[in-house]
Amino acid sequence: MKTLISFSLFLLFSLQVLAQPYASKIDAPGNPNNDAEIALGIQILGGVTIPDVKEVGITPYPGAKIFQTTIAQSGMLPTVRLLSTDEVGAVTEFYKKELADWKSKDFYGIYTFFKGDEMKAMMMQGPVVQIESADKFKNLMPSAKSAITIGYNSSE
Repeated sequence: MKTLISFSLFLLFSLQVLAQPYASKIDAPGNPNNDAEIALGIQILGGVTIPDVKEVGITPYPGAKIFQTTIAQSGMLPTVRLLSTDEVGAVTEFYKKELADWKSKDFYGIYTFFKGDEMKAMMMQGPVVQIESADKFKNLMPSAKSAITIGYNSSE
Protein backbone atom coordinates (compact mmCIF):
# COMPACT_ATOMS: atom_id res chain seq x y z
CA MET A 1 0.00 0.00 0.00
CA LYS A 2 2.82 2.40 0.87
CA THR A 3 4.45 1.65 -2.47
CA LEU A 4 1.23 2.48 -4.32
CA ILE A 5 0.84 5.77 -2.44
CA SER A 6 4.49 6.65 -3.01
CA PHE A 7 4.18 5.86 -6.73
CA SER A 8 0.98 7.94 -6.99
CA LEU A 9 2.63 10.92 -5.31
CA PHE A 10 5.68 10.58 -7.55
CA LEU A 11 3.49 10.46 -10.65
CA LEU A 12 1.48 13.50 -9.55
CA PHE A 13 4.67 15.46 -8.79
CA SER A 14 6.19 14.45 -12.15
CA LEU A 15 3.12 15.67 -14.05
CA GLN A 16 3.20 18.98 -12.23
CA VAL A 17 6.88 19.48 -13.07
CA LEU A 18 6.28 18.64 -16.74
CA ALA A 19 3.26 20.93 -17.08
CA GLN A 20 4.53 24.48 -16.89
CA PRO A 21 2.45 27.48 -17.95
CA TYR A 22 3.82 29.27 -21.01
CA ALA A 23 3.76 32.72 -19.39
CA SER A 24 1.60 34.71 -17.02
CA LYS A 25 -1.33 36.79 -18.22
CA ILE A 26 -1.27 40.59 -18.12
CA ASP A 27 -3.35 42.23 -15.43
CA ALA A 28 -6.67 43.56 -16.68
CA PRO A 29 -6.54 47.35 -16.95
CA GLY A 30 -8.98 49.59 -15.17
CA ASN A 31 -11.78 51.13 -17.23
CA PRO A 32 -13.29 53.97 -15.18
CA ASN A 33 -14.61 55.79 -18.29
CA ASN A 34 -16.16 52.66 -19.85
CA ASP A 35 -13.94 52.93 -22.92
CA ALA A 36 -15.20 50.44 -25.55
CA GLU A 37 -11.68 49.42 -26.66
CA ILE A 38 -10.58 48.73 -23.10
CA ALA A 39 -13.80 46.81 -22.44
CA LEU A 40 -13.10 44.64 -25.50
CA GLY A 41 -9.53 44.05 -24.30
CA ILE A 42 -10.78 43.03 -20.86
CA GLN A 43 -13.22 40.62 -22.52
CA ILE A 44 -10.39 39.10 -24.62
CA LEU A 45 -8.26 38.73 -21.47
CA GLY A 46 -11.13 36.86 -19.82
CA GLY A 47 -11.00 34.26 -22.59
CA VAL A 48 -7.27 33.57 -22.31
CA THR A 49 -6.37 29.92 -21.80
CA ILE A 50 -2.69 29.69 -20.90
CA PRO A 51 -1.01 26.90 -22.86
CA ASP A 52 1.75 24.68 -21.56
CA VAL A 53 5.39 25.43 -22.51
CA LYS A 54 5.74 21.99 -24.09
CA GLU A 55 2.53 22.46 -26.11
CA VAL A 56 3.77 25.69 -27.74
CA GLY A 57 7.30 24.38 -28.31
CA ILE A 58 8.73 27.89 -28.81
CA THR A 59 10.50 29.64 -25.95
CA PRO A 60 8.48 32.54 -24.53
CA TYR A 61 10.28 35.88 -24.49
CA PRO A 62 11.54 36.42 -20.91
CA GLY A 63 9.13 38.56 -18.90
CA ALA A 64 6.54 38.80 -21.70
CA LYS A 65 2.92 38.39 -20.64
CA ILE A 66 0.00 36.84 -22.46
CA PHE A 67 -2.87 39.06 -23.56
CA GLN A 68 -4.65 36.78 -26.04
CA THR A 69 -4.85 33.13 -27.07
CA THR A 70 -6.78 31.40 -29.83
CA ILE A 71 -7.55 27.76 -30.51
CA ALA A 72 -6.86 25.97 -33.80
CA GLN A 73 -9.75 26.48 -36.20
CA SER A 74 -10.49 26.56 -39.94
CA GLY A 75 -7.04 25.30 -40.85
CA MET A 76 -5.27 27.89 -38.69
CA LEU A 77 -2.86 27.06 -35.89
CA PRO A 78 -3.52 28.00 -32.27
CA THR A 79 -1.84 31.25 -31.24
CA VAL A 80 -0.55 32.90 -28.13
CA ARG A 81 0.00 36.67 -28.13
CA LEU A 82 2.28 38.37 -25.64
CA LEU A 83 3.32 41.89 -24.69
CA SER A 84 6.81 42.85 -23.57
CA THR A 85 8.23 46.02 -22.05
CA ASP A 86 11.38 45.50 -24.16
CA GLU A 87 11.96 47.18 -27.50
CA VAL A 88 11.16 45.34 -30.75
CA GLY A 89 14.89 45.13 -31.57
CA ALA A 90 15.72 43.28 -28.34
CA VAL A 91 12.86 40.82 -28.82
CA THR A 92 13.87 40.24 -32.45
CA GLU A 93 17.49 39.55 -31.45
CA PHE A 94 16.32 37.05 -28.84
CA TYR A 95 14.31 35.10 -31.43
CA LYS A 96 17.12 35.28 -34.00
CA LYS A 97 19.15 33.19 -31.55
CA GLU A 98 16.27 30.96 -30.40
CA LEU A 99 15.03 30.25 -33.92
CA ALA A 100 18.36 30.26 -35.76
CA ASP A 101 17.22 27.46 -38.11
CA TRP A 102 13.99 29.26 -39.08
CA LYS A 103 13.61 31.65 -42.02
CA SER A 104 12.99 35.31 -41.24
CA LYS A 105 11.70 38.39 -43.01
CA ASP A 106 10.56 41.92 -42.23
CA PHE A 107 7.00 42.35 -43.54
CA TYR A 108 6.26 46.07 -43.39
CA GLY A 109 7.48 46.52 -39.82
CA ILE A 110 6.43 43.11 -38.53
CA TYR A 111 9.53 40.99 -38.10
CA THR A 112 8.53 37.42 -38.90
CA PHE A 113 10.19 34.06 -38.24
CA PHE A 114 8.68 31.07 -39.97
CA LYS A 115 9.22 27.40 -40.51
CA GLY A 116 8.26 25.80 -43.81
CA ASP A 117 6.11 27.57 -46.37
CA GLU A 118 6.09 31.37 -46.12
CA MET A 119 2.49 31.83 -47.28
CA LYS A 120 1.21 29.21 -44.82
CA ALA A 121 3.04 31.00 -42.01
CA MET A 122 1.55 34.36 -43.02
CA MET A 123 -1.93 32.80 -42.92
CA MET A 124 -1.21 31.23 -39.48
CA GLN A 125 -1.28 27.78 -41.07
CA GLY A 126 2.39 27.08 -40.35
CA PRO A 127 4.65 27.77 -37.36
CA VAL A 128 5.36 31.49 -37.08
CA VAL A 129 6.62 34.14 -34.65
CA GLN A 130 5.72 37.77 -35.44
CA ILE A 131 7.18 40.74 -33.57
CA GLU A 132 5.86 44.28 -33.89
CA SER A 133 5.42 47.51 -31.99
CA ALA A 134 2.88 47.32 -29.17
CA ASP A 135 1.54 50.83 -29.82
CA LYS A 136 -1.96 49.56 -30.67
CA PHE A 137 -2.09 47.65 -27.36
CA LYS A 138 -1.12 50.53 -25.04
CA ASN A 139 -4.67 50.65 -23.63
CA LEU A 140 -4.15 47.11 -22.26
CA MET A 141 -0.59 47.54 -21.00
CA PRO A 142 0.79 51.10 -21.19
CA SER A 143 4.39 49.96 -20.56
CA ALA A 144 4.37 47.51 -23.49
CA LYS A 145 6.80 48.20 -26.33
CA SER A 146 6.61 44.91 -28.27
CA ALA A 147 3.82 42.56 -29.27
CA ILE A 148 4.71 38.94 -30.04
CA THR A 149 2.33 36.61 -31.88
CA ILE A 150 3.21 32.92 -31.95
CA GLY A 151 1.38 30.45 -34.17
CA TYR A 152 2.32 26.95 -33.09
CA ASN A 153 1.64 23.40 -34.08
CA SER A 154 1.04 21.58 -30.83
CA SER A 155 1.32 18.20 -32.56
CA GLU A 156 5.01 18.74 -33.47
